[in-house]
Amino acid sequence: MEENLKQFAEKIKSFKSLYTAGGIQNRKNPDGWRQDLVKFFGNNNVRVINPYADNQEIFNQSVMGYKEDGSTYNMNDLLTIDPEKRIMLFKQTEENDIYFMNSVDLQIFYLDESAGFGTWTEFRENYDTFKKPFIMIRRLPVDKLPHWIEWRWLKSLKNGMSIEFKNFPDMKQFFVEYLNYKKEQK
Repeated sequence: MEENLKQFAEKIKSFKSLYTAGGIQNRKNPDGWRQDLVKFFGNNNVRVINPYADNQEIFNQSVMGYKEDGSTYNMNDLLTIDPEKRIMLFKQTEENDIYFMNSVDLQIFYLDESAGFGTWTEFRENYDTFKKPFIMIRRLPVDKLPHWIEWRWLKSLKNGMSIEFKNFPDMKQFFVEYLNYKKEQK
């Protein structure tokens, strides 16, 4: 394991940007873990793409639409009110995510029970198309990974394209120990 961590650290030592992939629609607070990483990596001069926050900022108020009281709809409102606008926004969100994924140096995948089709598609796209190094925080047992992801998961670990941690503190410790990142301020 130690040798794998050293090799992976060498592979990503000059990265300057990362993308956070993980469940959004199936998670109560899809921004929580992402904001934690924005802070940690931001303190170490790394740009973090947070698709939850960034996609909401991309869509201006006129695209989102206005409620009768004059306030703007948010993404969650549109999940239940306007099917056509929801479909258009999800299509644009998918295009934004693909663009962001291709533009970064590293990706972090949070693979837990909230990971849905979007997360698994991002995983597949990265492995098959972008071929960027990635880190997995895997909370799911291997037999709960979709069958079309399982072999990509295994192969990425074996060929050094990825490393895996059980939790975010262990991942952050990797960056502190192997890449001399600043420890988090408590």
